[in-house]
Amino acid sequence: MDEQKRRLVENEALFREVNERIRGLVATLHGPGPFGFLCECSNRDCETRIPLSLEDYEAVRAQSDRFLVAPGHVFPDIERVVEKHEHFEIVDKDDEVEAIARARDPRVPLQ
Repeated sequence: MDEQKRRLVENEALFREVNERIRGLVATLHGPGPFGFLCECSNRDCETRIPLSLEDYEAVRAQSDRFLVAPGHVFPDIERVVEKHEHFEIVDKDDEVEAIARARDPRVPLQ
C-alpha cells in the first residue's frame, strides 16, 4: 500500500477518535443537538465543525469503514461518497485502505 494513502486514512481515524470523545460527552447532555462534530477528512489542518444530532452521528458510525466529512472534503484516492446531506457527506473507504479504517475504529475490540 502507498504510504501517502496510509497517512490519509490515519488522519481520518484520528479525527474519528476525537468525535468518539465528543459523542461520549454529548450523550450525557441528553439534548437533541445538533452538536459540533469534527470533519473526519484526511486534511490534518481541517477545523470544520459539522452540526449533527447524536442519532445522525450514530448512523455514520454504523460501519467501521465510513467517515463523516464536510461537503467537498472527499479524498477520491481512498474513498467514495455514499451519502450526501445538506451539511455533510458520508464516505466509504476503498478496499485498499479499509482494513486500516476498521483496525483504528475505537468501537471494535482489539483482536
